[in-house]
Amino acid sequence: MSELLRVRCTGAPRDLGLDQGAAARAAIRAGLRAAPASLLRELLPGSRARRALRDLERFFPHHAERMQGLSLGARVPEGALAPGLAALLAGDAGLAAAVSSERAAPGALVARSLAVAPAGVVLRESHPDNDYRSLELAPEGSPAAWIGVNEHGLAGTATALPAPDALLDGCAAPAQLLVQDVLQRFDTVDKAVEWALRRPAGGRASLLLADASGRVAAVRIEGRKRRIAGVGDAFLTGLGPPAAVAALEKGGAEARRFDAIALARLLDEASAAPRLVAVADPLGRRLGLSRGGVAIEWHELGR
Repeated sequence: MSELLRVRCTGAPRDLGLDQGAAARAAIRAGLRAAPASLLRELLPGSRARRALRDLERFFPHHAERMQGLSLGARVPEGALAPGLAALLAGDAGLAAAVSSERAAPGALVARSLAVAPAGVVLRESHPDNDYRSLELAPEGSPAAWIGVNEHGLAGTATALPAPDALLDGCAAPAQLLVQDVLQRFDTVDKAVEWALRRPAGGRASLLLADASGRVAAVRIEGRKRRIAGVGDAFLTGLGPPAAVAALEKGGAEARRFDAIALARLLDEASAAPRLVAVADPLGRRLGLSRGGVAIEWHELGR
């Protein structure tokens, strides 16, 4: 995983995006060239991409500014990045799990598998002007994050399943954006859950959280509806393909204790087509990346 591009983003939201866009310019532009036909269809008026970009500006103004910076840094039109944003509404067929300190050593863990190619992912270190610093795994051309951990030891991730249009009526901006939001604003699971229950976001998704105290929680999102799916449980799973989630839950029930390698291996084995597994360690303020569920390459949040 050492070939993953590590990007350091600092300053105001627009500057955070500018840093990412400039660093990942070649990869972003190459990705856009690889799918010109689908890109043109997604840019039509009334498309999900257009609606996602509209609601990004309405409900996530900081992320909208970050998106503007991304387009400037990558030297591509902002609209060209919108299909990637809308794609998050369907998820990536990845799985997620959170394990409390009752069953994880030395503390709680959050992990996620990704079915996307590592070439389309960046390891992003965010140093916003007035919010918490965080380390995230993120799509190369998006302000959203797949998974991350902040300087106070709050970790989070989100997974999604394809959503019907009815679940986009209130907001078509993907719930994946909530990961970055909680990382930059909160230091504990309880605060993040309280906030996530009130925030607009679109689609059908789950948000998994863990903090340095060892607590974990899950919030389920169904369009305008929110509910807590677990607070204080020892092992939580996020949304994903039903058969894969069942395998993940079975493995979680059979294991007595988890370390990072065991959790990464479980996610790798349960996922249908994992390309990468990421583990967030709240106590260590670090992200671990694994392929094949064996070795983990750790990356720490810089000072």
